[in-house]
Amino acid sequence: MGHFLRAISIVVTGGVALVGALYLTHGLIGHVRVNTAKEQAAADLEAALPEAQRQATADREHVRNSLADLGASTHSWQELVCELDTNDSGWMVDEYVQECNIRSVDLVPTARAAPGDCEDLYVSATLNWTPTMEYVGVWRGRSKVLASEVPWTFGCPDGLTEPPLMGTSRLLRGQRPENLSAYSGWTVIVTSTRVSRTVLGCDPWGIVFCNEPIDAPEIGAD
Repeated sequence: MGHFLRAISIVVTGGVALVGALYLTHGLIGHVRVNTAKEQAAADLEAALPEAQRQATADREHVRNSLADLGASTHSWQELVCELDTNDSGWMVDEYVQECNIRSVDLVPTARAAPGDCEDLYVSATLNWTPTMEYVGVWRGRSKVLASEVPWTFGCPDGLTEPPLMGTSRLLRGQRPENLSAYSGWTVIVTSTRVSRTVLGCDPWGIVFCNEPIDAPEIGAD
């Protein structure tokens, strides 16, 4: 009986050791793949950014010309914003990707902002979209609401006096205002132009579900 129990113990111990070794090997190989993907994301961004900046400027001018009746902007800037997105199969995440866009923002003073929530002007349907434009949004709101710590609770965009909360960003051109107190209300025009999208994979140490393989996007230096 003692020999049998010792044999069972050896088999179980060996099985656990084998599973542990396979898990470690899987994790280490996956770690190398994620590092390679991070380098690729940085390379894709660096290669695409110069042309994307030129296209973002053209996209912004296209939108501003189309919406000239809203008035002239007193503040405008462009920033690179990168986020972790996913490719999915139904409810399941297949893999994570790094998606980068240039966010062009124009602030136009207005006296027509109503109290309370921001007004979404829903201009997307009236625009002729260029192939590189990812998104266009236009809102009108009071300065106090736009500058609040949680503007999205009022249907307003964030990232007007500070970097946007979602993703990682760096300023490319222009300067956002320190505050919005110069006027009682603003029309905010945001144009997003795509830059790059790179597959990163999954956390190499995950077993069942695909989790984020990195903590933050690879956005490069200023």
